Amino acid sequence: MTKRFLTIIMILFITRLLFATPEFCGKTVLVVLEPEISHLYNSVDDSFWGNLDKVSVENIFQLTNPKAINALQERQSRNELTFHSIYKITLPIDDVNNVLTAIDYLKSIKGVKYAGPNYFVVLDDKIPNDPLWNNNGLWNLHGEHGIKVPAAWNITTGSRNVVVGIIDTGVGSANSPHPITGIPSHSDLHENLLPGWCFETDTSDSSDDFDHGTKSAGIVGAVGNNGIGVVGVNWNVSLVPLKAPTSRDQIVDAIRYATDKWDDYDQIDILTMSMFGQQLGNELNFEYAIGNFPGLFVRAAGNNNANLDVRTHIQTAASVPNVIIVGAIDILGRRMEL
Repeated sequence: MTKRFLTIIMILFITRLLFATPEFCGKTVLVVLEPEISHLYNSVDDSFWGNLDKVSVENIFQLTNPKAINALQERQSRNELTFHSIYKITLPIDDVNNVLTAIDYLKSIKGVKYAGPNYFVVLDDKIPNDPLWNNNGLWNLHGEHGIKVPAAWNITTGSRNVVVGIIDTGVGSANSPHPITGIPSHSDLHENLLPGWCFETDTSDSSDDFDHGTKSAGIVGAVGNNGIGVVGVNWNVSLVPLKAPTSRDQIVDAIRYATDKWDDYDQIDILTMSMFGQQLGNELNFEYAIGNFPGLFVRAAGNNNANLDVRTHIQTAASVPNVIIVGAIDILGRRMEL
């Protein structure tokens, strides 16, 4: 479960939108005219387009600044500039095949130098330099059944203004202290890690005794493009360890701790919890505690490929409006079963 619970939440919707778009617009065509019929500030008559079925014609390179027009006209008179008018034509239906038909017709019109699709801009995928990026252990980010996160990274790689509380077994180790704060940390988390709290000992020692919370934190926010280890879904984010490793009351206390910081300078915006086990039993007290938290709560569904309708300790938590329950798949796209 700790391989993908928050990745789906933060990235899936925008990634799906990116990959749902066609190669070019199905309703518009771009047309370039020959210089002899091009105008700096006027457009050709509508009859120029013949019998083309269209909704509108827009001259998208029509100048309006008199100084610019005069300057370019002078350059034209000295044969220093060859000016081409460029038009965008909107067609009545959204269909890529209709676009191709319109292009063929436009190319037959005398005076048209070029007619072609209105291609969408496609950014190169943003790829980090972290050495384990191509390791199969990160297939969930970019593999065949992964979330294709590089396309989303073209838009954002996260922000340290977003604070995520990691309710788990702790984060980092005292053997790898944060270079500034001295808190238990990990070399691939230093820049994103804030001081946390241990609800077992009621101290600031939030070190990870089981190496589970550190992995959870790394999925959410291992520093990206730093040439070290792995990369998280968010290259930039603020992580707060909330260590609650042994009992239910510790988890409730961690939720209270985050709730008590709401609307203050150190507000925790999102809570995640990927710890799981039948020993947690019915989660009615979790339901009430989670419901008290004003932010988003991300809860793991577990790794057992089980029907949550009969696993009431998860089903109960899922009924809270601010909760998202997230399942997991394996490298072949199958539901996780460990």
